[in-house]
Amino acid sequence: MTWYEKLFDKFSLIDRNGQKRSIGDLISGLDENKRFFGLYFSAFWCPPCCKFTPKLVEFYETIREKGKNQFEIIFISSDKDRADFDSYLQKMPWFALEYDHPHSIVYAEKVADMQKRFKVTSIPSLIILDAKDGSLVRNDGRYMVLKDPEGTNFPWFQKSVQEILVQGPLSKNGSMCLASDALTNKLFGILFSAQWCPPCREFTKRLKETTEHLKKKGIQWEIVFCSADRNIESFRDHVSTLPTDWYVIPFGDERKDSLCRFFNVTGIPSFILIDENMEAIRTNGRLCVTIDPTGEILYTVFQS
Repeated sequence: MTWYEKLFDKFSLIDRNGQKRSIGDLISGLDENKRFFGLYFSAFWCPPCCKFTPKLVEFYETIREKGKNQFEIIFISSDKDRADFDSYLQKMPWFALEYDHPHSIVYAEKVADMQKRFKVTSIPSLIILDAKDGSLVRNDGRYMVLKDPEGTNFPWFQKSVQEILVQGPLSKNGSMCLASDALTNKLFGILFSAQWCPPCREFTKRLKETTEHLKKKGIQWEIVFCSADRNIESFRDHVSTLPTDWYVIPFGDERKDSLCRFFNVTGIPSFILIDENMEAIRTNGRLCVTIDPTGEILYTVFQS
C-alpha cells in the first residue's frame, strides 16, 4: 500500500465541475523529479479562510505557470454541510477530498485524523508534502504563501534547528557571540516567553530552580531565551530579570518566528529541549519542569 493510499484511504477527489479523480492519478500526473502538493484545511464559514483562499489561488496559478506539473493542492474541508462545501469549492481550481454527506461521520473522522497527523490546530492551514513519499516539507504553508507570493523559493524546504540558529548571533550578559560557538555539541532548552504573560513569569521562576538543581547533578546545559515581548523596552526589562548565563535571541530577530513555526508553538510559555545534535528530544519541556521543578524528570531525559 502506498503512502497516499494510507493517508486518503478510499476517499476520492472531486473538482468544482464534479469531475472525480483518484489521488494516485493526481500524483502520477506530476513531474517525477519535482512534485509537491498541499493539503489545504479550510472552510466556507471561516472569514480568515475566505480571505486567504484568493491569495492561494493566485499563488497556485503562478506556480503552475512556472512548472505545470510540479504542484497540486487538495482541499480538506471543515464545512458544516454539502452546500457550503460545493459553494466554496467553486472558488478553487484544484481538487478536494470529496465531501460525501451520507458518510459525513466517516469524512469528519478522516479530516480529524489528518489534522492530528499534521498538527493542524486552526484554519486556514496549508501543509506542503513531497509527493514522492508523503514526507512533510512545510507545516506553515499559509505563512510562506503570504511571505513569498511569487513562489521564488518554493517549496521552501524547512531548515533544521541548527540552520535556523546559526543565521545570527546570541547575546549573553550583554555580550554577543556566535550561536554555533555557544551551542554546538551541547544540551540546551529554548524558552518562548514574554514579560506581559503571568504564566510565563511563574514558569521562568520554576525553570531557574530546575536549572540550579540540574547543575548540582552535573548536567551541563544552556538556556536560549526567545522573546514574545511586544516592544524593545519590555524585552530589555524582561532580559534584566533572567540569569546572566542564559543566551538571548535579539529582539525582533527573524529566528524567533522561524523557531515558533518549526516547533509549532501556539502558546506561551513553551520550552523545547534540544540534544547535542540539535535535535528536539522533548517539545513538552514546560510540563516536565512544571510537575517536577527538582529536575528529576529532565535528568532522566538527559541521561537517556
